Amino acid sequence: MRLPRRPGPAPTAGSGGWPKTAGATGTAHGQGAAARTWLAEREADLSPVGYFHVMFTLPAEVADIAYQNKAARYGPLFQAV
Repeated sequence: MRLPRRPGPAPTAGSGGWPKTAGATGTAHGQGAAARTWLAEREADLSPVGYFHVMFTLPAEVADIAYQNKAARYGPLFQAV
């Protein structure tokens, strides 16, 4: 389904007809350098270790069963990671 054409000439960006979007607040345009800087700062905070922490949250209905047979229930979860 096509929308009807606006009457009159097409407005230009910033002329009051259509909003100017390039560089507008909330857009990703021009934020690549800031994102790379932020990521580099976060990576500098990390410890140079060869391990990581994994946490599984199970529903209460499954948690009781998993507690009674840890190897059978948690093994597949760790293999998936």
